[in-house]
Amino acid sequence: MLHFPEAYQHRAIEGWAILVYDVAPWGEIGNAPVVASELSEGFGTQALSLIRSAKVPTTQGLVGCVDPLRFKMPTTDLAGTTIPAW
Repeated sequence: MLHFPEAYQHRAIEGWAILVYDVAPWGEIGNAPVVASELSEGFGTQALSLIRSAKVPTTQGLVGCVDPLRFKMPTTDLAGTTIPAW
């Protein structure tokens, strides 16, 4: 699950991170540096935490996978009610 860095979640500040990683034949992710992140390193740290906890359903290794991750505030609440844009 993708979580906002706590300092930004309370202020509804969005950000992004780009990760490059390898996948072992058994699905574990490794060698995953953060290539870039904005507004701060906190978004890269959270994205890295997410990607390291993931498992990829594969029977062969993969090298040089690239994923951009966007930290975007939800447009609906848990009840499905639309949250107005600010």
